[in-house]
Amino acid sequence: MYTTGLERDNPEAIEMMQRQLGIIDAIYELAMDLRELTSDGSEMTALESAFTESPISLSNILAGGVHCASESLLMLKASLQEGTSTLIGLRVLMRTALLGGARVGYVFCPRTEDERLRNARHVMGVELASFNRAARALGEIEHIVSLKPSEENLTRIQEASKKFKPQDAVRGENAIIQGFAQYVQPRVTEKDSTVEPEVFSETLKWIWQSGSGVAHAHAWPATVPDGELLADLSIVVAAVHVAVEAATDGWTDQLPK
Repeated sequence: MYTTGLERDNPEAIEMMQRQLGIIDAIYELAMDLRELTSDGSEMTALESAFTESPISLSNILAGGVHCASESLLMLKASLQEGTSTLIGLRVLMRTALLGGARVGYVFCPRTEDERLRNARHVMGVELASFNRAARALGEIEHIVSLKPSEENLTRIQEASKKFKPQDAVRGENAIIQGFAQYVQPRVTEKDSTVEPEVFSETLKWIWQSGSGVAHAHAWPATVPDGELLADLSIVVAAVHVAVEAATDGWTDQLPK
């Protein structure tokens, strides 16, 4: 049975939760600071120059990931503090935070420029594939015409989706999560030597797969082995924290001229 991990009067669990909530505040502050940063001359600028034909800028996609992760965690924190939480709601928020952080960390955590560019293409491909599906569906609207994309925008989205699709969109979000786990794990274990690398990576996989099942209203997550949200949350918070720090560096660190 999956539980919050807070059902019993356990001072260690309460202390662990408070520690995670403090890190969530730090993540949110970094995300808010990102709104004020300029990317001129930075890694972000260099990556974005490869996607000038996209109808959505790479910086907006990655900033969206940062804010999706930080705001989901902030809502999760409020729910835990107010005691109004439900396991389904908390797991969906945790999954959303993981995906937002993964998109960002998948691009900024790799050590080499080639890997960062390759992963940025993957993220762009997934984004545009989703946008294209939505645009085609909305293009069929007949009555609420304000919601219908113009023919010009629809054509631009379709062309960009074809350009950046190749294998990137096919590999999808599962590959982003798996790649993110690989890139972020060494950084997390550098910060906290008590984290076991194999346990960290496998837990991220478990959180993503089971959380996706919950988010899509499937019954099967209730049939898998026991787990605790508090333990899972500590893994997600650590991973997202590293990802958002890496994003801040990507937005601010100046590349050699």
